[in-house]
Amino acid sequence: MTTFVSHTVAALILTPIIVDIARNTGQVQVVVMLSTLMMSGAMSLPMSSFPNANSLLVDDDFGRPFLHPMDFIKHGTAISVACFVTLCSVGYALTYLILGHDAGLDAPTPVHSHHGF
Repeated sequence: MTTFVSHTVAALILTPIIVDIARNTGQVQVVVMLSTLMMSGAMSLPMSSFPNANSLLVDDDFGRPFLHPMDFIKHGTAISVACFVTLCSVGYALTYLILGHDAGLDAPTPVHSHHGF
């Protein structure tokens, strides 16, 4: 989503949804931290952030644009994929080390229904 709208807007929309999903996993802090970092890592299109959109409008002395949308698609997609892979592997381990064992990384406690059975 952050590829199509700014990172800030995506964070405002997605963070409450991510928190609700993370509660079911028992790893709220880890999921929210990694999701927030990934929202900043998505940059395949110029409108993903204000600096990207602003840099698309800059021309050189001859009136030619420095960057083209295809530059963002090629290089931004590669960076987005690299961010995703890094956060799914190294990022998870680092988040666990930084947030510590109390970050809710244990398996969620099953909820038992007591209906007299």
